[in-house]
Amino acid sequence: MNDINGTTGTADTTGTNLTCGVALCTFNGQQYLQAQLDSIAAQSVLPDRIVVCDDGSTDGTWALLIAWQARCLMPVSLHRNTQRQNVTANFAQAIERLDTDLIFLCDQDDIWLPDKVARMRQAFQEDPQILLVHSDAELIDGDGRALGKTLLGELAVDAIERAAIHCRRAFEVLVRRNVITGATTAIRRSLLAQALPMPRGFFHDEWLGFVACLTGRVALLDEATIRYRQHGGNVVGVRRLPWQMVLRQYWWQINKPDSREDVRRTLMMREVLFDRIARRSLVRPDQLPALQEAVAFARFRSAPPQRSVVRTAHAAWHLLCGKYWRSTPLPFLEFTRDVINR
Repeated sequence: MNDINGTTGTADTTGTNLTCGVALCTFNGQQYLQAQLDSIAAQSVLPDRIVVCDDGSTDGTWALLIAWQARCLMPVSLHRNTQRQNVTANFAQAIERLDTDLIFLCDQDDIWLPDKVARMRQAFQEDPQILLVHSDAELIDGDGRALGKTLLGELAVDAIERAAIHCRRAFEVLVRRNVITGATTAIRRSLLAQALPMPRGFFHDEWLGFVACLTGRVALLDEATIRYRQHGGNVVGVRRLPWQMVLRQYWWQINKPDSREDVRRTLMMREVLFDRIARRSLVRPDQLPALQEAVAFARFRSAPPQRSVVRTAHAAWHLLCGKYWRSTPLPFLEFTRDVINR
């Protein structure tokens, strides 16, 4: 990796005036990157330091970054990978290079609203137990035009899920589905003691959200802090699908070769969480039973009994106990899937 370093900031640990750093990851992002950089520089509270990790761009991204670093009023460190990394690995190395109290995750193609840093920093300062803050976002198209939709709206995050997050029960939401989008997320640096190294095979926002809600508190800002660009080239985009399309995609998922891969992935995630957090007695006591249940249920789903009668009885018992509702986004469909063992 090639590094071009700016001035290093010094972390403040007093709980007030928390220092803020930005972890920005880029790859062939020349088309939209300048607008993102300009929005960071226009913050009402400027970040104390910015770290950019470029994943070997072959367009003009690297030259744009060098030119921006030279005229930027904030300390900027540039790092260029000599070998391609995945999104999670690239964000992990950007995060590790920051020594600020708070770390803001940043994609290359969005636009930050002017008070994003100020609003999120205030949330952290008001509650020292908060380890992660995420927010809603305004959706825009590739040309920056408003789509009249919001991120949480398209993800169908309802009032019940929002209330659970506000009431320190974020694990109840995340164990069913991930509603945290990295581009809207900031974390407290102390979270990294448990979150790093990030396991392979998972998105960084998903992993950080789980660790944060099990060891501290996750906070949600219901208002938007960014304009989230949807241009067709997003690594992870967002689009609400009609129920017919959801069922069609679900049917394709359970009938493709190795259709249980997503179930095994869920089990691996929960076992890693248990080994990393619970076995080291780092999990919040009120969260431990829910984590234990999630692990046990994932083990059943990953290797259900082969005899259909026994498998159906076990699945029905889990359904009656509410485990499909607590651990899957589509309870009846997942129950049916387990009964037919697909």
